[in-house]
Amino acid sequence: MLVGAAVAGCVSQTPADVKQASASLPDLTKPVFAATKLLDTVRAGGEPVIAITPKGTILVGAHPGWTHTRYPPSPNLVEPATGQSYMWRSTDNGTTFAPVGLPGANGVGPRGIGQGVSDPDFAIDKNGRIYFTDLEGLASASVSWSDDDGQTWLMGNDVAASFGGGPIDRNWLAAQGTDVYFEGNYFQNGEQILKSTDGGITWSVVGQPPCEQQFVVPQPKTILVGCPTGMAVSTDDGAHFEPRLVPGAKAESRGMSLPALDAAGNVYVTWAAADGIYVAGTRDLGKTWSHPINLAKAGGLTGTNVWPWVVAGDAGRVAVLWYGTNATGGPANATGDWFVYEATVLDAMNDTAQVSATQVTPKPIFQGHICQNGTTCQADPSPAGDRRLGDFFEAAVDAQGYVHVVYAVALGDSISHPGYSKQTGGIPLKAPSSANG
Repeated sequence: MLVGAAVAGCVSQTPADVKQASASLPDLTKPVFAATKLLDTVRAGGEPVIAITPKGTILVGAHPGWTHTRYPPSPNLVEPATGQSYMWRSTDNGTTFAPVGLPGANGVGPRGIGQGVSDPDFAIDKNGRIYFTDLEGLASASVSWSDDDGQTWLMGNDVAASFGGGPIDRNWLAAQGTDVYFEGNYFQNGEQILKSTDGGITWSVVGQPPCEQQFVVPQPKTILVGCPTGMAVSTDDGAHFEPRLVPGAKAESRGMSLPALDAAGNVYVTWAAADGIYVAGTRDLGKTWSHPINLAKAGGLTGTNVWPWVVAGDAGRVAVLWYGTNATGGPANATGDWFVYEATVLDAMNDTAQVSATQVTPKPIFQGHICQNGTTCQADPSPAGDRRLGDFFEAAVDAQGYVHVVYAVALGDSISHPGYSKQTGGIPLKAPSSANG
């Protein structure tokens, strides 16, 4: 499934203008991924998030599934739930994972008490402090932290999000230096970004972005928030945002991915269209964009493709992961088997990009319809109301440039469970010289 896509510099161009080459590029070694590992056969795993610490420890968090269940509800929704989002930790490069939970609750924690019930996210600052947020039933959200590589956690501010204006949904974290940023969709005040300069104890509102996807703070005072087909850019620490979208691009399904930065400062965004999964890059924070590349088409994939997540490594090295099925009709109507797919792009910002696509999961992770109507999906007991996968999944890149991906596996239970795969060979996102230091 190797194809080259012609990408003409960094100019504004619509997806329809992309030309696909058939055999003009040298062969690439296709990325190889280990088989799916279920991190937990009991705990739920919808909307999983992942972070790799400077020491190489892998942390995974996931939604406990109370609004991601089918009928009849699984007994696992009650046991071993402890009123928190779930967290797992691996210190052996993903070979084994152990749950991090409350003291005496079959975990390796302890974690702080009363920190929320859904929508987790991680961020890591320059000193290695790991931040974790958890949504408290739409009423508020907490931010806790760990200074021992995720072994134990301090409670932090259990009502951190109240500084942004009360009830909230879908919270995200980002770090820059020793500052930590928090983003959430506030019911009263809309999308807000908050900042803490004291480790998450006190917060101040710094701005209101026009988009609600995951965000990054690549340098002081520069905030990039993901939009459906681009990003919103602030260069004054959130005081003002400017939407900078890929011209002509149209997203057909919900996306939550952050903008990804490579080592040269190029920024990449991804989206799902009716005819595939696209990625585009920019050298100037979205003032101009490279020609979008249809990665699903490059991999020979047809059908329905949703929820891409983009990561980057060295200059021009990018990977996008997504859920796909050969069934047509869109996520609400497709009834086939769903798999995780990945496409690696080399020289993504040059005139000719090289693309190699692969199927990450040899077996399906899900079958049938995907409901994207939020918590209202729970009111629909029919197959069209199935929300066990949540709304997104994530990937991360390790020090060698290999991709690690976490996703929901929703087969054989009325809730999903957390799945994990890591790249074991093929093209890394870091060139061998940089990966070896």
